[in-house]
Amino acid sequence: MQTKAKLLGLALVAVVLVSGCRAKSTTQQKLADQPQPSKLTTLLQPVRKSSAEDTGTRTNQQVTYSRFTYHQNHWQWALTTNKRTVIKGIITGVKSQDGLKKLTVKLPKKQTATVTFSWGDDAKQAYNLKSTSPKFNRNFIVGDNGKGWTAGVPAELKGTWQTDLYAAKRYHPGGLVDPAGAYESSSDAFMRTTFYVNADSLDGHNDTYNQHKELVSGGSGWGVNQDVSYKKLAHNNYWVKSYGIGNKTALNIYRVQLTNDRLKLIGVFGNIPAMTQLTATQAKADRPYGAAAAQKGDVRTASSSESSATTSTSSSSAATSAVDTHNLTTDQVNQWVWLHLKQDYAGKHITIQDMFFTQTTNDDGTLTIRVKENHSTENMKKQGVTDIVDPTVGWYGINSKGELTDNTTGDNKVIATEYGK
Repeated sequence: MQTKAKLLGLALVAVVLVSGCRAKSTTQQKLADQPQPSKLTTLLQPVRKSSAEDTGTRTNQQVTYSRFTYHQNHWQWALTTNKRTVIKGIITGVKSQDGLKKLTVKLPKKQTATVTFSWGDDAKQAYNLKSTSPKFNRNFIVGDNGKGWTAGVPAELKGTWQTDLYAAKRYHPGGLVDPAGAYESSSDAFMRTTFYVNADSLDGHNDTYNQHKELVSGGSGWGVNQDVSYKKLAHNNYWVKSYGIGNKTALNIYRVQLTNDRLKLIGVFGNIPAMTQLTATQAKADRPYGAAAAQKGDVRTASSSESSATTSTSSSSAATSAVDTHNLTTDQVNQWVWLHLKQDYAGKHITIQDMFFTQTTNDDGTLTIRVKENHSTENMKKQGVTDIVDPTVGWYGINSKGELTDNTTGDNKVIATEYGK
């Protein structure tokens, strides 16, 4: 009996030891699958879910899915279709370059790939992955399954939406991508955001006001775009998206929430207030026009106003020649000028967001545009600009014929007779 008791005791001890080892192994496994704090974790944590490729970059309408996961102490990435795995690898490093993130991905057979990761919008609703070997350039909407998108916009969203005046410190140009990038102007106390939801385009502008609630600057638009579609989500949320003119890789996407007839832009400019919908009369009076503003009695553009070309979306300077150049919006004027000026910055990673445009309507209804570099942007700082250098880089105009002129040397030379050219 004593022998049997000893054997039974030894068996129980063995069971306890084995159970303990299994518990320890399970705990270790859970820890190995828990992302550790790092730059890579900060970047990829928001995209730890399967995300369908946007229709704009699909090849032969084949849907691919991107997914970042953390397993066995490593971040991993896979690109798949419904039938097979296209690419799969372990991410071994990340480097920042020109505002982009370069991921080093270890592939099978001792191969490696450099995949460039960039956010597609300031609210982290979409991202782009690009590589030269293997070659691909694809946009992914975070958490989207690729289904349920409808052309146009729903009736409940269509229209012009606008916030009340709000404290400028609530406005963050970098959205969720750069939450530390607060609005820095000391002279502007208030802001107002306007969002245009149309069946064929999405646009908006952010206007600034002084402490007396007087308009200081009418903000630049958010870029020329087309091919609008939407997807309804849970809890009165929607995705609305569009593309740059003639460029399906230039994805513009916004997440909005409609509650009690008030529309809120999620994450784009920080925690700005919800918007109310303007009436047709209010909406018509809201939008400033360019060279014809004096004739239309638009006070906001009949005087000189400086508009910063800050935008949360991809900008496109292309447009069609059918545009009436006597009735351009503030943003269209800026885009047209930038189309000709940007060649002077080729290879320097300078964009329209790094410039200031001051538009002045003259007594005869023509328009004068002064262009200055915004030396406070990161791109400009990388060029080594200093305060002692005059930031003015050019003077342009739109004459009575609706032609774009270069007035920098004083000869008012016509450089374009059709918009977008």
